[in-house]
Amino acid sequence: MKTLWKSIDQKKTEKIIIAVLVVLIFTVFCCKDVAITMRDKALAYSEEVRVEEQEKMEGEITELKVHLQQEISSHKMDIPEEDQDAASVARVLYGFRYYNLSDTAKEAIIDVILNRVACSYGEFGNDIHDVCAKEAQWQGYDDDGCYMKSDYELAYAKLYGNSSVRSIPENCYWVVAEDGAVCVRTSFKITDSTNSWRVE
Repeated sequence: MKTLWKSIDQKKTEKIIIAVLVVLIFTVFCCKDVAITMRDKALAYSEEVRVEEQEKMEGEITELKVHLQQEISSHKMDIPEEDQDAASVARVLYGFRYYNLSDTAKEAIIDVILNRVACSYGEFGNDIHDVCAKEAQWQGYDDDGCYMKSDYELAYAKLYGNSSVRSIPENCYWVVAEDGAVCVRTSFKITDSTNSWRVE
């Protein structure tokens, strides 16, 4: 009798173990399917967000390009041949556009250009265009670059109106810009003998 009872208990235990194993295996497969589904959904959502962000960025870039082109078109002028000097000076001034300079400070820059033209050493160039176009002298200068209409008008008035009147000494050949002002000086490197003037 005891042997029979043990045999029945052993069979029940085996059935329970098998049932538990079946449930565990089923659960593992179900969880795996759920995990794969969740992963696929997360990847799909991530791709949607990436595409949306890329489209948004491309739209902003296109908008900026259009705005920049409009700004350039509104400021660029067709200059007659005899006014190329004024255009060259205006292109130099365009490189200082982020410094919030007054017309007085811009005129000081024009005076530095005129001082360089008049320099007896000839190291800066022989005429206004040469001085403006000299390599590594003016930030961002380009013969085909754009410029502000107001800068062109200021340069034209200075060159063809009162170029003989200088707001700075004639030996100032160097200019450094800061926000709202320029500092003109008599030498490139600051030494004990360097004189400088701040123009706002």
